[in-house]
Amino acid sequence: MTHAPELTNLRQRVVARTSVGGMTGQIEENSFDDPATLEMYTRYSDYTVSLVLPNGAVPVYWTRFVKLDGYVRGQILDFDPVDAPRHTRVRRPPCAERTVSYVFDRELFHHCTNLSDWDPARLKACYDIGGPRLLETMQRLLLELLSPGFAHEVMIEGLGRVAMAEIARHFHATPITSNAPQSGLSTKHLGQIRDCLEEWLVGPITVRSLADLCSLSPDHLRHAFRKKTGQSLGRYIEELRIAKAKALLNDQQLSLKQIAHRLGFSTAGNFSVAFRRVTGQTPKGFQMTAGFKNR
Repeated sequence: MTHAPELTNLRQRVVARTSVGGMTGQIEENSFDDPATLEMYTRYSDYTVSLVLPNGAVPVYWTRFVKLDGYVRGQILDFDPVDAPRHTRVRRPPCAERTVSYVFDRELFHHCTNLSDWDPARLKACYDIGGPRLLETMQRLLLELLSPGFAHEVMIEGLGRVAMAEIARHFHATPITSNAPQSGLSTKHLGQIRDCLEEWLVGPITVRSLADLCSLSPDHLRHAFRKKTGQSLGRYIEELRIAKAKALLNDQQLSLKQIAHRLGFSTAGNFSVAFRRVTGQTPKGFQMTAGFKNR
């Protein structure tokens, strides 16, 4: 079950579906006509493994199970246990994508995998489910659903049992590790912050979002970031946005208002003030220096 804001620019349809022996294999097709920002809360009543196949730019999303601290970058191959709520933030450019998935009845899944307890260590292992054998199995499911052949239901059930076996091997091989949060800001945290800021395509990003990513409070993140880098987090974010602004200002098809919106500024005026504070010149002055005409 998924809760998300209603999207008027989203088209969805089921391309193919086969149910057999306590499992369902299906293909869904989603089309986004315009850039979209979604925040989704999901909680499934059956075990679900999904492979997203984008046609074009790969959407960037950050996800976490509610029982865990900190967001991680989502993968194209995803697994959701039963009754494990998660929160996902996704920025989608205009795109079309297909999702091929298996949905397993909980009793069948428990019997085949001997997995039923989902402690924090196992939930964390859900973020890295994408082994090559499971990926190949999901790709074979896609082909079988698109072009069903002789003994189609036998193939769907057989591939489903292979998928469950690969999932079981992944989790039974997962060592139990400490989930205690770090008190400082690690190099890994810095990399996550940089990647998140680089890939956040539309609109502003908050310190709260970055703090969640690092499993820290906003105030702790601000203090730890300054201690680690020698500059404030706000200044770092602003400098990164202005660096993106310079690249966008070289595109003569975009107005200042469009650039301001893309970078998360509420008005073109606010964008101009921030640009001048960092660079010492206005956006139009920068364009003239670079050899472009005023717009």
